[in-house]
Amino acid sequence: MYHYGGIYADISHCHLAPICLEDGKNMVVFRDRPEHPPWAVCNGLIAAQPGNAVFRRAIKMISDNAEKRFYGQWSLEPTGPYLFGRALAQMQAWQSIGFGWSQVRRNRFTALTGRPHDRTEKVAPDGTVVAYKEKRVNSEIREFIGAGGNNYHHIWLRRQIWGEPEIHIAADDPLIEIVRQATSQSDVLEIKHPELRLSPGPHRLEILFNGPKDWPISNIELMVGDAGPIRAAVSDGIKPTFTFQIPHSLICTGIRVAAEKIPREGFAGIRIMESGA
Repeated sequence: MYHYGGIYADISHCHLAPICLEDGKNMVVFRDRPEHPPWAVCNGLIAAQPGNAVFRRAIKMISDNAEKRFYGQWSLEPTGPYLFGRALAQMQAWQSIGFGWSQVRRNRFTALTGRPHDRTEKVAPDGTVVAYKEKRVNSEIREFIGAGGNNYHHIWLRRQIWGEPEIHIAADDPLIEIVRQATSQSDVLEIKHPELRLSPGPHRLEILFNGPKDWPISNIELMVGDAGPIRAAVSDGIKPTFTFQIPHSLICTGIRVAAEKIPREGFAGIRIMESGA
């Protein structure tokens, strides 16, 4: 957009009318929904002339955030609408920007589902509804591509948006579902996770504890769907660090830990890293 200009739109937008630059304006943007901070500006629909200084400012801010490994308080802060809104606020030539807004309409028909549900509409500065967002699930585009894709909020929660090699997932991560299965031989702790992406090669997995590290762990497996479990070498259970080999890029959907006795409040999370990291 900085180099060529034009119109950028997320795949989730359905377009109803042209976005026009009024006389004296070199950009049209849309304030985000009311539940976001007042400075937030949507970066999913933008019209601009080439060489706009706002983009140069936003690129510099993202570069600085990457260098500092900045995460902020929410996933939209390091690179998304919160940052874009701050970049716009710092520009002196704000009068050359046309500001539209976002509005939520209840029970509106959408082409994606063929039935009504709430949708976010983008309203141009002159009051024309120019587009609406089809997406029903935030942070991902899976419903548009059938399968695959990722969820940027999940990546933010895992602290991996800047390409960090280590995956750290806390026990209170909303992506984790802990299922304990008591058997006659041992307790089993299942950590379910929808999209834990692992690259090929040797990895280390560490189980994090709250309180004493006294789990006598007898077995640990990575669950990878139809491919079957990948078993790791078991340590002495005092410092529960395990090694395993990933044969190819895959998505791990869960981790199963077996031990003689698992304290009900002992699990604090997991940490996975490439062995060379």
